[in-house]
Amino acid sequence: DIPVGISSNGWGVPAKEIDGRLGVYSKMTYEIPDKLQLEAFYMQTNAESSAKDLASFGNDYGWNANFTNIGLKLLPTADVTFITQYLNGTTSMGESASHKPMVDNSFDSWFALLSYKFGKNRISYRHDYFEVKDNDPTADKNAQVGSAETVCYSYALNENDIIGAEYVKILSHREGNSVLPGSGVDPDDNLMQINYRLYF
Repeated sequence: DIPVGISSNGWGVPAKEIDGRLGVYSKMTYEIPDKLQLEAFYMQTNAESSAKDLASFGNDYGWNANFTNIGLKLLPTADVTFITQYLNGTTSMGESASHKPMVDNSFDSWFALLSYKFGKNRISYRHDYFEVKDNDPTADKNAQVGSAETVCYSYALNENDIIGAEYVKILSHREGNSVLPGSGVDPDDNLMQINYRLYF
């Protein structure tokens, strides 16, 4: 069970057993050392989304979710790394007056990363895509679609000291932003960071 709820002090309850149902998950991995790694993961919380537990601040509801995750890591040469991952699933919770879930969303996301190492240098590029579809009849708008681009450069001073720079640009559209206070304009996020890593 992965329930959602609000405690008496107004904070969300991340884990609370409500319906007594068991969830399941399974994972398979295939690997060729230093060449290829393939993983497939499935999870089903099997929660009863209409199950609820009276709380002193509203109700705690069961949160039903299931998703499939597939990942691939490929090393065609000693200097090149390719990683990609795909996630697809659904999530729902609560029960409305019409006996439908108050939240009923499906989601998809994937990314692809290509990294090249030359000498003490490494340069990487990653593209992300994400989408949430809002399938419930409530006024709360959860649909969103977007993408992100990441470019990273790092330099190994030695085996344990690495410096790097990273730039991330995120573009997204969320219908619910139009009802938020202020302009309601979708954000255009840009992040630049310089970092130092010490491994020991």
